[in-house]
Amino acid sequence: MLSNLRKNRGMTLGELLIVVIILSIVIFGVYSANYFNQIYKVRDTKRKESLSKLQKILEDFHNDHNRYPSQFELSYELADDVSANWDTALAGKVCGSRKTSQVMNNYFNELPCEPNSPESDYYYLLFDSAQKYAIFTRLENESDPIINEVGCQYGCSYFLDENDPGNSISNHYFNYYVSSSNFLIEPCYRDTDYWSCYPNRPILNDRCKICTDLSCQQGYATIFCKANWCLGNCGN
Repeated sequence: MLSNLRKNRGMTLGELLIVVIILSIVIFGVYSANYFNQIYKVRDTKRKESLSKLQKILEDFHNDHNRYPSQFELSYELADDVSANWDTALAGKVCGSRKTSQVMNNYFNELPCEPNSPESDYYYLLFDSAQKYAIFTRLENESDPIINEVGCQYGCSYFLDENDPGNSISNHYFNYYVSSSNFLIEPCYRDTDYWSCYPNRPILNDRCKICTDLSCQQGYATIFCKANWCLGNCGN
């Protein structure tokens, strides 16, 4: 009889404590996820605003000088995978007021820095006789629809050799960029080694093809990626 009474008492204090702990962990996990998502969105908003500010600086400079600023004028450090020559290197890191010449003093005091700098930076690509540029970053909220809008859902990057961009893609990948109006990062460029990613195709080996083998259509392709990256990221 005593045994039956114990069974009917319900949960013991220890069991109740375990339930409370489990519920606390679940609630904490949900709260933490929402908390960090909000932090990511706030930082991403700052990134977008910073790149818009950089765009205005670059366009104002171009209106006055008929070119965009050189790496020496705008970047504080060259990207780690480009030439060490400041006069010929295509990509550099942008932040603050370091490595800028006097000519830039009329356009800014301090350039915006990436929120996680110095662990990460904005990357400035300049080419075509300083007539075209792009600035790359990585948004932390990877579900932001603007990533698909700019075509970076499979990764965007800069090239290291202006004369052979398809075979000189950097291993630094980003998911957002702004650029000069005369430079649109297209799904693929003819006669290069850019690869297209077709994730919705039912046959795995047909999802990733070299651009010269397929018609280039807006919105379908990985931007600036080599075959090995495409094959590794387009198969799932």
